[in-house]
Amino acid sequence: MLDDISRHMDDEPALGGRSGLAGPSGPSRPADGGFRVTGVPGPGAAGSGSPARPGGVAGHWLRVAAALVGALVVTAVVGIYVAFPVALIAGIVLTGLVISLATQSGYRRGLGFDKPADAALGLGAMVAVLSAAYFAPVFYLSGAGKEGVTSDVLVTHGSRGSVSCQAVLPNGKTAKVPCLKPGDRDRLSAGHYRVVYDPDGHTAAWTGTKSDLPVALGSGLIGGGLVLAAAGAGLGISRAARGRTGWHPAVAAD
Repeated sequence: MLDDISRHMDDEPALGGRSGLAGPSGPSRPADGGFRVTGVPGPGAAGSGSPARPGGVAGHWLRVAAALVGALVVTAVVGIYVAFPVALIAGIVLTGLVISLATQSGYRRGLGFDKPADAALGLGAMVAVLSAAYFAPVFYLSGAGKEGVTSDVLVTHGSRGSVSCQAVLPNGKTAKVPCLKPGDRDRLSAGHYRVVYDPDGHTAAWTGTKSDLPVALGSGLIGGGLVLAAAGAGLGISRAARGRTGWHPAVAAD
């Protein structure tokens, strides 16, 4: 009987042969010649034998772009209708969520961080969103605001020599404005401030005329942040495809 068992075992295929199971020579190698991630499970991971699909990569970055646009819109609305400090906090939280989505979901799950690409992506997104929080009232006033001259300026002296000024707007509402300095005389008319204000009171007034609003600066910061974020995303895709961040060409099977 032992001889029969021995002959039967000799007829079985050896491990690591055609069955594709791991044998003494190590794990089997995928034959597709694509890309795979070593040492981590997930989409395109080692052992799956399939590369990350181009559609999956494109879909991932479309979701990230939509999330970034949503963060810009929400932060801008809060900056206009609530207050800049609240918009600042909301912008930081939302930017963190966008960065997490970009670097830890979809085909990026398990790849780890790519410092050059992800730093550019995160910095660009942060600059764009926080600039939207600060400059949203500027953009709003440049379109919906009205120019006028304050009818009165109320000066309040606080502790430690601090001074705050409030101006009565042409519509009768009161708004806080920077206090007068010798260099501000060109903004005065009959002794009062020129201001750009929102007749509905949704956002704070700005001293000067519409031409004084820093629209160009705000547009440049937001646009520059978006370009930097897009460059970081493109760099990450390029470096991953060239095997710089954990991706390695699968070795073709013999």
